[in-house]
Amino acid sequence: MLFFLIFLLGLCIGSFLNVLIYRIPLEKSILTPSSCTLCNQKISIFDNIPILSYVILKGKSRCCKKKISAQYPVVELIFPLLLVFSFQSNDTTEEFIFVSLFFLLMIVIIFIDWQHLIIPHVFSWSLIASGLVYNYIFSINFLNFILGAIAAAALVLITNGTYYVIKKKQGIGMGDVFLLSGIGSWLGLINSFICFFLASIYATFYIVASGQISNVYAKIAFGSFLCFAGMTVMIIQQNVFLKNFFY
Repeated sequence: MLFFLIFLLGLCIGSFLNVLIYRIPLEKSILTPSSCTLCNQKISIFDNIPILSYVILKGKSRCCKKKISAQYPVVELIFPLLLVFSFQSNDTTEEFIFVSLFFLLMIVIIFIDWQHLIIPHVFSWSLIASGLVYNYIFSINFLNFILGAIAAAALVLITNGTYYVIKKKQGIGMGDVFLLSGIGSWLGLINSFICFFLASIYATFYIVASGQISNVYAKIAFGSFLCFAGMTVMIIQQNVFLKNFFY
């Protein structure tokens, strides 16, 4: 029963995450009532029920009949699952809240960067601050996470500088510097390097699969892949059977 209630809470939070994902990049207020992103008509509360409304409406807006992005049910489903996982994996309420915040920030950054190729600093700095606070409270080796935040940023800067020397253009944006620093503040020195390596693999697979390998001008949302990698490592180290591998 408790897991079900946590899942319902996750559905509600997931719905709000969609508001953040849509409005923050457009600098719109997150406090105004929900409206259709396609025609700007006010949305009824009955058409704003997470996942269920999307299914009932068959993926189309009631007011303008246009197709609703699959992002909405995807976010509304993924976050509750992560919330339940976080609740099951952590011993205290405080740890559960902090780790859930990590997943929340990852989800928001993934979709914003994927759609707009930007990472709002408010999320990166929130990631850095929450990671350092979390590990100050719960870690026995806080220095590891300070070094993780610093070394992760340095790694991206060095990689970007090397790319610039070779290609004479920027390869990685500054948003990715702060993002990986935030991931490093959560996961520590070694894991931040693992995340960068995993993100590079994910990005390479995407470039090849999407046929962009021959397009030298193609831009990819590397921050999204960094977040996928960060979530991968966090999920693994939250797993009680694999914690000893990462610590």
